[in-house]
Amino acid sequence: MIRQSQATPASGARRRWAAGCAALLGLLHAPAATAWQETGHLIAAQIAWQELSPAARQRAASTLAPLGDGTFVDFSLWLDRRRARGLHHFDAWHYVNLPYVVGTLPAPPGKPAAENVVWAIDQARATLENPAAGPFERAFALALLIHLVADVHQPLHCADRITPQHPQGDRGGNDFPIRHPAANLHRLWDRLADLFPPLDPQDPNAVARRLPDYVERLRQRVPKSSQPGWRQLDARGWAQESYRLGVDVAYHGIEEGAVPSPAYLERVRAIAGERLALSGYRLAHLLEQLLASP
Repeated sequence: MIRQSQATPASGARRRWAAGCAALLGLLHAPAATAWQETGHLIAAQIAWQELSPAARQRAASTLAPLGDGTFVDFSLWLDRRRARGLHHFDAWHYVNLPYVVGTLPAPPGKPAAENVVWAIDQARATLENPAAGPFERAFALALLIHLVADVHQPLHCADRITPQHPQGDRGGNDFPIRHPAANLHRLWDRLADLFPPLDPQDPNAVARRLPDYVERLRQRVPKSSQPGWRQLDARGWAQESYRLGVDVAYHGIEEGAVPSPAYLERVRAIAGERLALSGYRLAHLLEQLLASP
């Protein structure tokens, strides 16, 4: 089961949340560092932006303003850029390591950690629902949601395989080597098995030229009408969906050190693309509710 806080943060959670907000203040204008694996986040955020009503778009833009210049889609990369600049306060907020135990080994203690992607999404939602939250807190919460809603839909952000070789877990496939340019199973899923050529966020012209095509192709492949669960807005449920896909698909049909088969790669593209599109539809539906009033 996923342990998480209630919608109203406990005092300890509030202190950690406040510490996270404070930790960002010194890094708002530091030089950026990005990675091409961010293509998926750009796609998910663009889908969400297209789904938002004009009123919600306007409120989202004004809410993000305290964090500086940038579009809604740009802020899908904001949290990873904090990490690239050396701020690791939020590293555990990107995933929830639900143990997938192979055989009779006991699950290691402390999994999942109390602060995880489900916890962080719930804290961000509670902040945006709190009329006492300040402008920076609200901006921080919205930037988190734009990124983390996509993260929790990645199966290997929610499943951690426990085996005799990895009794503490394989870190969501990061310690599952494969013979592929991605090098490990987690990165293969992060890259959608190269469903789309990578976008370089440092080249805004390339992003502007290619992102609309990527989004249109994915929306045709995974239309909202094909996803009856897009109205489901429980982060715990999202994580459980991803966990089941991790167990049943991501870790199935491939061995450590092996070359992924063409059939396996096609399954990755199908499931990862579906989860990415669904995260965009759900993020938009969530923000329509959270940004419903000024």
